Amino acid sequence: MAGRLAAVLEESTDDLDHSTRAAYSPPCNFYRDLIRGVAVTGGLISNSGFSSGSAHAGAAGARALCDLELRAIARRMVVDGYTQCMVQAFHDAPDDALERWFLELDVDWVLRIHEEQLQGLPLQGLVESWIRAFAVILLSMRELHLANVDEPTPASARFAKASIAKMLGFVDAIVPAAPSPSPGPGEKLWAVLNMYVCVSDAPSFKWSRRPIPQETQSIIDDINGSLSTEENRLNAAIFSTTEEVRALMEEDSWAIEIPRGGGLRYLFLLNNSCFVTQQLEPSELLAWVRINHWELPSASKRYIDCYFEVSWAHVLSCISEPNPGPLLRRWNNGSSLAKFESAFHQTYRLQRFWKVPSPELRRMLRRTITDRVISGYREYLEEHPELEKRIIFGKSTPDDLEELLGGLFEG
Repeated sequence: MAGRLAAVLEESTDDLDHSTRAAYSPPCNFYRDLIRGVAVTGGLISNSGFSSGSAHAGAAGARALCDLELRAIARRMVVDGYTQCMVQAFHDAPDDALERWFLELDVDWVLRIHEEQLQGLPLQGLVESWIRAFAVILLSMRELHLANVDEPTPASARFAKASIAKMLGFVDAIVPAAPSPSPGPGEKLWAVLNMYVCVSDAPSFKWSRRPIPQETQSIIDDINGSLSTEENRLNAAIFSTTEEVRALMEEDSWAIEIPRGGGLRYLFLLNNSCFVTQQLEPSELLAWVRINHWELPSASKRYIDCYFEVSWAHVLSCISEPNPGPLLRRWNNGSSLAKFESAFHQTYRLQRFWKVPSPELRRMLRRTITDRVISGYREYLEEHPELEKRIIFGKSTPDDLEELLGGLFEG
């Protein structure tokens, strides 16, 4: 795609002088087709992640302003003179200009967001289109200001302000004052996370390398103020929707969808909690990253304990039963060891392909199992040295089992 896009961007403009470019009128939907062709999956949260054991991927909104293909399209709009034409058209007829502008950005539906119902529309597709258009608006304004010999003008800033205000109407529709049955909490969390990362990047966006006149700067300050307001609303929505998802996932009725016990349920909760928190690290909403130390919040620590209890506690219990009388001790030791080995390998085989995307969380889960199960196994063998030969020949030494645990949660 990048190679094809570069070729398209180079053709037909190299021989145009400034005045010709200013009057250049591209074919209908020319930029729209280019924008649609940019895949945001390089950082996209898969919507299916909220319906299965793993929910980790990057956010589509994250780093959208750094996307090279979107930046190339924005630059092409300025080189062609299209953005300049839109700024002038907005000055002459604002509503008509925004209709044409948003149609080319592939988000003309945003202008009718309060007239149309979102229910039943594909939310994932809407959010992806919104992110691409939001990025192109900001990138084209910067390219326009970089291309100008003079400083940024109030006219272009007013055009940007009107465009962004209309785009933020979608945020208002996704984050209603009262909870809505549609979209569901998982789908809504996916949407607000993506938009949050995109909106939170925007206030730090550099509009120009040149000094900005006071009138223009005042308009830009208004834009940043509205972005900050929506960022705060999205922050609150992320917290509240996360709690909705967490409550939904903890309902007993949900467990029937998890095969063979509830261990996968708690990995699901951990994966989603970890992902949400890592997306919010830069905002200091949730401090998971301490100084040189990765730490889980208390709720996630509880999930780890619950995961261990439903998945591994029965394995450890095989060698933790009270000692019988001396006559049965020798027989019981061999029986307990056999039960432990069987339960360990059965649990390992069941979970070996479960996925935990976060390296830190993977290490923490493995360490929890090692500290509780393998350490307990070592202590048991120290108390019963007569079992040493049996476990060596059976390749079930503590080191052997710990090595197996190192392959868990890789998917």
